[in-house]
Amino acid sequence: LLAIAAAIAIGGIDGQFLAFDQHATECALYVNGPGKSSAFDYNLNLFRGTIAPLHADPTTCITYDAINQAYLDARKRIRVSQPKGDWKTEDIATVGELLLDISIQLARTYGLSYEEIEKGLPSIDTAKTLIREVCPAFLSGVECRPGKYRRVDGLCNNLKHPTWGAAMTPFQRLIGPLYADGINAPRISITGHDLPLSRVVSRTIHPDEGYHDHAGTVFVIAWGQFMDHDFTLTATPLDPINRNDPEECCKRPPHLKHPYCNEIRVPDDDYFYRLFNVKCIDFVRGFPSPRPGCRLGSRQQFNTLTSVIDGNTIYGVNEKFTRKLRTGYNGLLRMNPVFAEYGLKDLLPLKLDVPDEGCTRPNKSMFCFEAGEIRVNEQLVLTCMHTLLAREHNRVATELGKINPHWDDETTFQEARRINIAIIQHITYNEFLPILLGKEVMEKFGLLTQKEGYWDGYDETVNPAIIDSFASAAFRFGHSLLPTAVERWSKAHKFIASKRLSDLIRRPYDLYRAGVYDEYLMGLMNQVAQAMDDSITQEVTNHLFKKEGARFGMDLVSFNMQRGREFGVPGYMEFRKFCGLPASDNFEELFGSMPNETVRRYESIFEHPADVDLWSGGVSERSLPGSMLGPTFACIIATQFSYVRRGDRFWYELPNQPSSFTPEQLQEIRKAKLARLICDNTDLIDTVQIYPMVLPDHEINPRVPCKSGILPSIDLTKWADYGHETHSPNQYQFLNELPETIGFKNGSSVGSTVSSSSRPALLGRNRIVPKRSTAAGPSGTCSVPCPRTTSRMEPLAGLRTVYRRTSPGRRISATAKSGTGGTNVRVCGSVSGCSSRASNSMLSAGRQSYETSRSSVSTSLNFGVSPARTTLSEQAIHSMQSPSSRWNSSASGSSVGPVRNASATASTHRRMSSGALCITRSYATRTADGSCASNRASTSSPSSARRAGHRCTCCAISAYGRKPHSAWKSVNAMASSGFALAMLNTLRRKGSRLSSACVPPIIPTGSARTASSSPTPSRFTLAGPFT
Repeated sequence: LLAIAAAIAIGGIDGQFLAFDQHATECALYVNGPGKSSAFDYNLNLFRGTIAPLHADPTTCITYDAINQAYLDARKRIRVSQPKGDWKTEDIATVGELLLDISIQLARTYGLSYEEIEKGLPSIDTAKTLIREVCPAFLSGVECRPGKYRRVDGLCNNLKHPTWGAAMTPFQRLIGPLYADGINAPRISITGHDLPLSRVVSRTIHPDEGYHDHAGTVFVIAWGQFMDHDFTLTATPLDPINRNDPEECCKRPPHLKHPYCNEIRVPDDDYFYRLFNVKCIDFVRGFPSPRPGCRLGSRQQFNTLTSVIDGNTIYGVNEKFTRKLRTGYNGLLRMNPVFAEYGLKDLLPLKLDVPDEGCTRPNKSMFCFEAGEIRVNEQLVLTCMHTLLAREHNRVATELGKINPHWDDETTFQEARRINIAIIQHITYNEFLPILLGKEVMEKFGLLTQKEGYWDGYDETVNPAIIDSFASAAFRFGHSLLPTAVERWSKAHKFIASKRLSDLIRRPYDLYRAGVYDEYLMGLMNQVAQAMDDSITQEVTNHLFKKEGARFGMDLVSFNMQRGREFGVPGYMEFRKFCGLPASDNFEELFGSMPNETVRRYESIFEHPADVDLWSGGVSERSLPGSMLGPTFACIIATQFSYVRRGDRFWYELPNQPSSFTPEQLQEIRKAKLARLICDNTDLIDTVQIYPMVLPDHEINPRVPCKSGILPSIDLTKWADYGHETHSPNQYQFLNELPETIGFKNGSSVGSTVSSSSRPALLGRNRIVPKRSTAAGPSGTCSVPCPRTTSRMEPLAGLRTVYRRTSPGRRISATAKSGTGGTNVRVCGSVSGCSSRASNSMLSAGRQSYETSRSSVSTSLNFGVSPARTTLSEQAIHSMQSPSSRWNSSASGSSVGPVRNASATASTHRRMSSGALCITRSYATRTADGSCASNRASTSSPSSARRAGHRCTCCAISAYGRKPHSAWKSVNAMASSGFALAMLNTLRRKGSRLSSACVPPIIPTGSARTASSSPTPSRFTLAGPFT
């Protein structure tokens, strides 16, 4: 036996080498009772000279070597991803699968009890095992530095526990899971039998009976779903072709099914689905999650979103995606000025990357919307909420830019984001939760906000991570409130029309009709919500995600049941016990807590009251006085919101934090109201009730004019920062100005592009190395050479031209063509210090063309890539954001009108080794002799500029990076806000520096003619070093 042990110690098992280090012989975990491998572990340790201490009771020692062996066995079956860059959902899932496999092996080998699985395995320090080889860096060894702005991924919210509340981390539990096998298999009945089919529970307990609430409006549902999408998104396998649907399960034979398939079976006698011969609905389990530190234990699911209220619905949870959502100037988010010619506010930008994801498109010319959260198009009402808060960000950013013109894009964006998040937090706790929970529950759980002064309630021992029962059941209460149809109302509060809810799911196209957005928002304030009860509309029980032309869809209630069971969430009775409510061992005892008819229905399909699913029991409870919810759901939701407030280091009421508002600013935040939000971010609405989530009432909740003063606006002058110096993004000079930053104990940093120890150890927005930039001159002057400094550009009317610099003194002209609609404006110009010739003609067309001041300007621009013929890539065409038109590109430099379905030809391949781009505005007026008097943006004095009929502007971009040509290849130069602005945004995502503000010029009226361009240089040099 010793010889066998020696062979194992030297050569490993099955030919695999086991790393031998100081921890190999240690006992990782003692478990009660002799296990199957106790003799092996004892003799192996005897050979190595270490024997586990003797205990009075028989015990088994699980050594680190045993865990290493389980790891090696699991690696044979599971291929673990180890990306060098960002960890995607699927990458993290492979680590979760591996850890779950190891846990299952250990549980079976050692015969572990429920207690040992839930408490023993997670106590093992896996850093002493081979598991450390595959553990993602962000789950272990993270070091944080405090900063003023929170990270978009939620890391470092808690400085001692950096992963608490972060994206891509597991849900937490109020009660231990109830898996059928104790570790992984979905929950079954306490009798050991299968639970009733989810579809049977749906059709039996939750029929569509259509009762209405007495006070709540559909705005409660809208805000609730918006907040739900700020909190939770379970990571699940999706169909690799059609990303709208879960992995296909029903139509595949068993050997081809995804291992996570857990399809919903439909009984043969189903009153609805039998009409269409539907026997099965696709459903897959959530990916298993690695725990912080890659600890072992039972199956956990992970949340792809952050757990605190941080507006990730608007801004995303990934820095790269957040950059994509931004314009790159003035701190603004990208929007779509589709109604600019009518003077109406912008809509969200079009979803052009993977356009079919989360969207049912009737044809290829129709596009859904893009926002910080991928479910923005799940239903039109939710799209309206995303639009409202994105508009609010841009409104705040615009006002802050006027108050602090010296702020750069990054500062303006971060401050507007910080204010917008605070507004969302304030409205949630002062308007949404009081209606949902009632004052008594709010007081009991400490959810009432301060009227003045700070609230010093942050607790670093509170984990704000989302509770699994909150995500899979309690916060899905809104499904009971969903109406059968969504109504549109006029500004005079008169009903206009309605549309079936199922026809608006993943089809938000009504918003492309001018004025309809306001009508739907008016409908949210005036349409009464369904009652909070066990009745659920058939629009989501029979027609959910119905495909174009189909007569049936999926069943949301069945999804809720199936999700809770696969999460291992205990039954409804267990949570009544947790909340201090009386539990029942027989159905008769439930008569006091829910309607008698509902109790009889439960008794007809469940074997025991403990088997009742949490979601089903929760929505069936009688509501508490003053609350929309029953006591069980009120308890779970209040607990979660207590965690979210007490566990958020960036909570808006906190003092003594780098992120804290001043007392004056905090009082302004407290003025925030949903009604004011609506007034400020709609076009035609001029009267609203004070609390839009409650039906209007002349005495309690009257309608008031937006301009009456009853709904005060936030005074943003409290954010005036006269002493602030201009700086480029990522160049924060003081620690308390830094966004949240992290590093790893091994010396690397998340998203860091530089890791030299000789440089300052301050990280700013995932980069380090602060570096001062040269500020632009004062308003109206051009004191900075064009190629050296980046300037912020305003989305005003006029031609924005892109030049490449070769040598000082060279002159370049740009051509322009009048727009497709509105006032025709011809623009021509020249600029000193920039030189190139037209090689790409880029036209925007149709309603998606760049529209400003009710006029559209199409441009023909030169990128100086000669003699190479250039073409627009498909990505560039997409970035024009037109669902109905394509653009033609030629190398001649002449403007070509929009050609429908014309193919645009190839991209620039010319490599640039170093340099800068000069982006400037040129404007000109026709002089007496008919010539074009242009504005030399980089060199003209203010006085000469004014004499020419326009103002001077200095706008340039300094590009840097190892492969700047990639920015040219993609040429994302045609965003809805103007193609030069989009080029700036593209290069920003490639690693560009953006800095000082540039006062936008005033566009002169009158005609102008095209100036001739200078010869194209055969060779060019670019200014500015790469860093």
